[in-house]
Amino acid sequence: MDETTQNNTNQPQPPQTVDDMLTEQRAKWTKEIEDLNASMSSLVKVDELMNTVYAKRQAAVDYYYAMNNVILKQSKEYKAIYNTMFNNIKINGYNGMRFTTDQSIARQVEVDLQDKKELIDLLVSQNAFIKETISTIDNIIYAIKDKIKIKEMLNGMKF
Repeated sequence: MDETTQNNTNQPQPPQTVDDMLTEQRAKWTKEIEDLNASMSSLVKVDELMNTVYAKRQAAVDYYYAMNNVILKQSKEYKAIYNTMFNNIKINGYNGMRFTTDQSIARQVEVDLQDKKELIDLLVSQNAFIKETISTIDNIIYAIKDKIKIKEMLNGMKF
């Protein structure tokens, strides 16, 4: 490998977008659910499976509430910036223009803050995904219990 090729591979990668990072997180959680489902095929290690399922559920719950905090912070910041911009435009105008209605000022502020609003919308969407993931894990927990009961009835024994 020549020096030019080596320098190109050692250069830092550009930072991921928020959307890319959230997509990676969704893929990670989807894989976790698939792995848990695959683990249900064998009840031989039921204690280990239950511990794993509860640990994954707790990790998802922690992620969900951490994401709620991020959404709350971003929303609070958005509202503060929105109010400041709205009042500034109302008093001073915008690029030499005066708006005649509060509604037109609001539309201008929304356009200017569109990126920030899209970020909040992405985070809310991610949080909805994680909430559904928690629900799926809960369903797996109930399925394990039901599967154990069925095995007990079929075998006449308890695990």
